[in-house]
Amino acid sequence: METDLGKRDVRITFSSYDFLGYFIPGVTFITISLISEYFFKYFFLPSDKSILPLYILIEKIKGYFLTPESHWSIEIIILVLIIILSYSIGHLIGSISSFTLDRLFVGKVLKYPYIILLKIKSNVEISISDKFRKSLVLISFLFHFILILSLFLKQMVLIYILIILIFILLLLMFYNYLVNNKKPILRNIFYYLEKSYSFEIPLIKLSFNNLINFIRTISVNFLGIYKPFTDKFIAKFNYAYKRVFKSTPAEDGNLVYWFTRNYIIDKKPNFNSILEYWFNLYSFTRNLSTSLFLSYMYSIVIIQINLNSESRLINEFFSLNYGANAYKFFVLLILFASFGMLLRYYYLFYSHFSKYLYRTFYYIVSQENKKRKK
Repeated sequence: METDLGKRDVRITFSSYDFLGYFIPGVTFITISLISEYFFKYFFLPSDKSILPLYILIEKIKGYFLTPESHWSIEIIILVLIIILSYSIGHLIGSISSFTLDRLFVGKVLKYPYIILLKIKSNVEISISDKFRKSLVLISFLFHFILILSLFLKQMVLIYILIILIFILLLLMFYNYLVNNKKPILRNIFYYLEKSYSFEIPLIKLSFNNLINFIRTISVNFLGIYKPFTDKFIAKFNYAYKRVFKSTPAEDGNLVYWFTRNYIIDKKPNFNSILEYWFNLYSFTRNLSTSLFLSYMYSIVIIQINLNSESRLINEFFSLNYGANAYKFFVLLILFASFGMLLRYYYLFYSHFSKYLYRTFYYIVSQENKKRKK
C-alpha cells in the first residue's frame, strides 16, 4: 500500500477535550465527594473527631484565606489552584478509566467492538474463556452488591459476607489454575464449582445468568450493542481489508483498529475529524463514569471510617429516619449515574465510533476501486 502520510506535516491541534475532557471529571470528583461529606455532617452531626478530609480542608481555607480582610488576589490564586488540581486529578482519573474500563472491562469482559461487529474468532484476542469472563462479571456484581449492602447492614454482617465472597473468589482462582494447567484429577474435586462456573446451578442460572441475558437483550434491541454487521457487509469488508493490507482482520487482531484508522487519516482527513469527535465524546463519558464511581467509593470509605471511629453514629446511620435514608439515596444515586455513563460510553464506542470507523474504511476503499476501473 502506497501512502504519503509519513511525508506530510502532521499538526496536533489543541481541542476543548484536551482541557474539559479532564477538568470536568476532576472537578466532578472533588465536588461530589465534598457534597457527600457535607451531607454526612448535616444529617448525622458527627463530632470534631470525625474524618472528613475535604470538608476540613475547605473550612481551613475559608478560615485562613477567605476572610473579609483578605485581598481579592488570594481568591484568584485559590481559583487557579483549584483548576490546576481538578485538571491534574482528571488526568489521573483518565489513566484509571483507560486501564480499568477500556483494557479490562471492555477488553476482557465485554470484548472490543471490532470482535463483535466483524464476528472475529481469534485465539490471540479471545484469550480468556467465556466461563472465566462470566465469573469476572459475577464477582464484579457481587462486589457492588456488597458495597450497597454496607449502606444498610451493620459491620459484622458485612464482614461475614466479605469472608464468603473472598472464599468463593479463591475457589474460582484455584479452579482456573487447575483448568489452565490441565489437571483432570484435581479438577473433578471441583465438580460443583465447575457447575457454578458454567452457570448451571439452578439458583445462579435463574438469577445472575438471566439478568445478564436480560441486559444483553435490552442492549441489542434498544441500543444496538452486541449486534454485529450483516454477513454480507462483513464479507465485503474482509475483501477490502485484504486488498489493502494483504491480511485478514482475524490475523491482525486489534491492529484492525489502527490500520483502518490510519488509512482514513491518510486518504480522507476530513472523515477523521468525525472520528475524532466520537473518540473524544466516548473518552469523556468513560472518564466521567470513572469519576462518579470513584466519588461513590470515596463516600463508602468515608462512611465506614466514621462509623468505626464513632460508635454513636452506627445506630443513627442504620436507622430508618429521613436523614439516613436521604444520604443513602444520594450515595446510590452516584453509583447509578456512574453505571449510566458507563453504558453511554460503551454505546458511543460501539454504535457510533466503531461502526463509523469500519463503514468509512470500506466506503473509501470501494470508491478507490471504482476510480481504478474507470
